[in-house]
Amino acid sequence: MAMVAIISLGFGVYQTYVYERTPEVVIEILSIGTVFSMDTRLPTPQLEYFSIGGKKFVNEELRLAVLRLRNAGRKGLSRSDFDETEQIGVMLSDGQIWNASVQDASSAYLKKHAVPIIKDRIVYFSPFIFDAGEWVTIEFLVTISTGKSLNLDTVGKIAGIPGRVPLVDLREELSKKPFWKQVFDADSWLVQLIRLPVYAIGLFLSLILVAATIAVTIAPFIAVNEWRDRRRRIALIDEYCLGRTLTDQDRLLIQRYRASDAQLMSTIAIIQRLDELEGSIPVGWRTQVSDRGGVKNTVDIGKFLRSRLTVSEDEAALVFRVESDDKVAIEPAFREALDRLVAFLKARLDRFDVANIAGFGQALLDDAPAHHLHHYRGDKPRGG
Repeated sequence: MAMVAIISLGFGVYQTYVYERTPEVVIEILSIGTVFSMDTRLPTPQLEYFSIGGKKFVNEELRLAVLRLRNAGRKGLSRSDFDETEQIGVMLSDGQIWNASVQDASSAYLKKHAVPIIKDRIVYFSPFIFDAGEWVTIEFLVTISTGKSLNLDTVGKIAGIPGRVPLVDLREELSKKPFWKQVFDADSWLVQLIRLPVYAIGLFLSLILVAATIAVTIAPFIAVNEWRDRRRRIALIDEYCLGRTLTDQDRLLIQRYRASDAQLMSTIAIIQRLDELEGSIPVGWRTQVSDRGGVKNTVDIGKFLRSRLTVSEDEAALVFRVESDDKVAIEPAFREALDRLVAFLKARLDRFDVANIAGFGQALLDDAPAHHLHHYRGDKPRGG
């Protein structure tokens, strides 16, 4: 925080006392279009000439130029910043200017005071207050010989701007068709219909890209959390094993807990469910075995339970034994090992509560998703 405060203070001092705000004024060409053309070279001209102010024009064109004077800098200009002997404006290399006027402006003040004045081939402005970000658009008529290009250049001087005010031609940029119009502004409904699959594929690929970006972004955080969880479990296992003689059942439970919290929780849930049923094998379990092509006997029931506990045949012998087609018994040594580990984890972890997960055992045994166990992840040891 102290570093941020120092940087902010330094930036403020720089902006206030060191940074010099310089003016930046630009004249932009928005459009130049032909209003009327009189060309006697045509095979059958309909008119011999056109007239403006009593003056006849033959083989000439009347064009309309639209320009914008803009203060693109961060500093406002006062009247004294304009050189009265060289007032800012534009000059034609050829032709004659007629009827210059303000088309639009960013403020009522500019509409009133930034009035263009015509002098020979120059349109210029009298000094006015020109705040940062403001603009004024003017238009004027020009008569020029048919076929000739209308060339413009800037004149005048503003304090703080070296050289002449830059002239920027925006006609090509403004005439470009926006990309979205190029895509959607088709002339035929058939073209749009053909494009629909392309749009769909593009949308699908965009969604994949977004999903991939999100996945790549959060993957490191998930990996770090999993690494921390594993470190936490390993630390607890080391503490649990300290000074304790481990049985095979202890080692099996430790192995499952080391792999993930969910593996241990699923084991607890299934054992609790079997306790609720007092070891009886429900008809539904036998039906699942039968539906999969098995025979309703102790061997198939044993395989079914092993698949739910995700243990091997040797490991299953440490957990339970199937006494008949209708009865399964939990090995006492496994139950004792489970009770010891659960008691230890309850004493060391917050939110390690196995009192209400017996119902999840049925879900696990019935092939339901085990996502309900996820909230047991991320428990933190008490006392650091």
